[in-house]
Amino acid sequence: MPKNLSLESNLFGIQKSKEIYGAEVPWEVRSYQADYESAVSEGGCFDLTDWNLIEMKGPDTTDFLSRMSTVNFRDFNSSFVQHGAFLTGRGLVVSMGMLQQTPNAYHFLISPG
Repeated sequence: MPKNLSLESNLFGIQKSKEIYGAEVPWEVRSYQADYESAVSEGGCFDLTDWNLIEMKGPDTTDFLSRMSTVNFRDFNSSFVQHGAFLTGRGLVVSMGMLQQTPNAYHFLISPG
């Protein structure tokens, strides 16, 4: 018999669940922020399997990303992932996500929404 998530659904805003190996597990919560706060305060892992990865590389990539995002890539610390937004030419947000620098490229991890 699968575990019932009705109490957890009310407390944590779980919108969808799936049965996996006989147990009902959360499949979707309210938002990225709710997932993050839950993982930090209560422990857990962050499932990013539905997220998308954009790889950007080339000789002008650092300059382009410095102009088109909220992250200062001239002082980018490649040891960490930086949270930021990718912008239009007029400064409007296209997408928010996490940016990572690798030896040959930049990776931008964005949510499915």
